[in-house]
Amino acid sequence: MNKHISHMKNKKVLIPVIVLVFAAVAGGLFMYKNRQSSTTPGTVTNPPGTEKLDLSPATEDDQKQADERKEQLADQEEQNQTPPTNQKVTPVIISASATSVRGFVPGIYESGGTCTATFTKDGKTVTKQSAATKGATTTDCTPISLTKADFPATGEWTVVLSYKSSTAEGSSASQKVTIN
Repeated sequence: MNKHISHMKNKKVLIPVIVLVFAAVAGGLFMYKNRQSSTTPGTVTNPPGTEKLDLSPATEDDQKQADERKEQLADQEEQNQTPPTNQKVTPVIISASATSVRGFVPGIYESGGTCTATFTKDGKTVTKQSAATKGATTTDCTPISLTKADFPATGEWTVVLSYKSSTAEGSSASQKVTIN
């Protein structure tokens, strides 16, 4: 009788184990089959309503079109490039009188540019230039010399110091100068 009870207990344990193994195999087959039918090699599954992405190598036509597009973009970029503009600078007037204008150009360190002092009064203009040179840390204007004879009238004149080179240009704030 003990043998019969022991055999019955083994059957009670064995049946649920067999059912679980069968369920696992059936579920695995179902998932494997479902996964194989939903994807194609070389593509990515996208949400409904979106375009599929083809990951296969480019065809000769695709490559030709891509090369032509690159050439078009390079030509467009070449045409759209604007010529380089000069750096904007603001010269500083150190001193200005009827006989000289002294100044420098901060923010740039070069020689070869031109400093110009422009005096104006009642529609009259007096202009004098000097060469710019490299200073210790700035571009310096060689002092601009004038004489009282350069001015057609006495009184209060306005002076502006401007700077121009192949890489930079700009004008200072104006200052008042009295010519006697």
